[in-house]
Amino acid sequence: MSRVVLRRLALRGFGRYRDGVTLELDEGVNVLVAGNESGKSTLVNGLMAVIFGLPAGSDPAAFCQGRFRSWEDPSRFEGEVEFAADGVPYLIRRDFGSHRVRLLRRDGDGWVEEAGGTHNPNARRPNRAYEERIRSLLGLDSRSLFEATFCVSQPLPRAEGMGAEVQQLLSGAGGGFQAALERLREDLRRLTLRTGDLGVTARNGTTPGELEVLEDKRRELEERMRASRDAVDSLQSLQEDLARAEAEREAAVAALRGREALLRGWDRWRTLVERWRGAIRQEAQWERACQEAEGLEREAAARRRELEEGLAEWAGAPPDAGEALVRLERLEEQLR
Repeated sequence: MSRVVLRRLALRGFGRYRDGVTLELDEGVNVLVAGNESGKSTLVNGLMAVIFGLPAGSDPAAFCQGRFRSWEDPSRFEGEVEFAADGVPYLIRRDFGSHRVRLLRRDGDGWVEEAGGTHNPNARRPNRAYEERIRSLLGLDSRSLFEATFCVSQPLPRAEGMGAEVQQLLSGAGGGFQAALERLREDLRRLTLRTGDLGVTARNGTTPGELEVLEDKRRELEERMRASRDAVDSLQSLQEDLARAEAEREAAVAALRGREALLRGWDRWRTLVERWRGAIRQEAQWERACQEAEGLEREAAARRRELEEGLAEWAGAPPDAGEALVRLERLEEQLR
């Protein structure tokens, strides 16, 4: 059976919808809420009529054309149902009067017909290709099963109000509805002994079920948790103390780094001060040396002027005159 999602229903000339109606359906559960005689049941019957066909007949209380053809004599008496099976879009188009039906599958941008022809639910020769394809897509080919599974009316039926076919479907293959209920009771007894409290049996059982066993294990685990809670609290307190100590250590390290930086700045400042004082002393020495040099230069200039004034006759002497005089003095000394 495919995963079926109903998407759209369109009816024309069906019941109160003479001029047509389109119902867009969402994925999941769709709930129609409206007043009495507003057309909710007509939409549900129209959905089933498109899929399974609408028999001919005139009984106003039966599921037939005489009941659902609009009294205003519409020109069209037809419907469409669009759905998806495992994500593949399908479209059913049916003319209720002629029983002509087409089952189309979306292929790219167009539709491809998978089954079609005449499908009259009361015919002696059924349209097996159409019915088998519907069964493979929806998982059923019965209008009553469809109404009991895809469409839920109000009020919800109890088990005794369900048809045998629906009960068989709900219970699964291989057993009846009551047998399925008994298997469910047995499964519930295996799960818990409180079947009486749940209203399944007349009284509670005596043998603990899986639920009671799990509850005992849960209580044991809770006791262990309570026993270890003090240790956990102590560990948490130690972790908090450790976190505070770590924060204090980080603060002390940060303060120490700040003081080390301040000390390095102080040492650097003292070094610069000593260098500045040395530069001041050196500058003073340079100033004194410059002053002494200026004095010597003035004295040399004065001596030079005295020499020039006292030795004016030597102004035109050659450069080696002094050496010549020294040699002359030596000769005179030798002569003496």
